[in-house]
Amino acid sequence: MAQTFLDAAQVDELVTMYRGGKTMREVAEHFRVHRTTVAIHLRRRSVPVRRVS
Repeated sequence: MAQTFLDAAQVDELVTMYRGGKTMREVAEHFRVHRTTVAIHLRRRSVPVRRVS
């Protein structure tokens, strides 16, 4: 699988989308990255991760 690198503006958008209510899966699909990649970027930005209940 090819690596997809997100620039700072894309990570900002990723965080905004997630904080706006999108799921990690939806954000990952938008940027064509794995959900784990989304989680890593959120953790690096100290964004609390919602748990599925």
